[in-house]
Amino acid sequence: MDHVLVWLAARRGDQLDTLTTWRLSLARDLDTDVSDPEEVRRWALTYARAAGPVVGDVRFTPAGLQAYLASLLSS
Repeated sequence: MDHVLVWLAARRGDQLDTLTTWRLSLARDLDTDVSDPEEVRRWALTYARAAGPVVGDVRFTPAGLQAYLASLLSS
């Protein structure tokens, strides 16, 4: 979903900081206060792996999920 949010922000001429979005989401959903960017990426990767290919109404293909997980490490 963060890729969709980045796309939507760009369409409006705004920028979205993915790491900040993940940090705030992790704080809200997992009651964790993580500020180090590498630690945010690790938590986000763990969360995405645990959630799996289906999150709410969003379904990743197996290749899409792997690509998304890889993107969390390279952002």
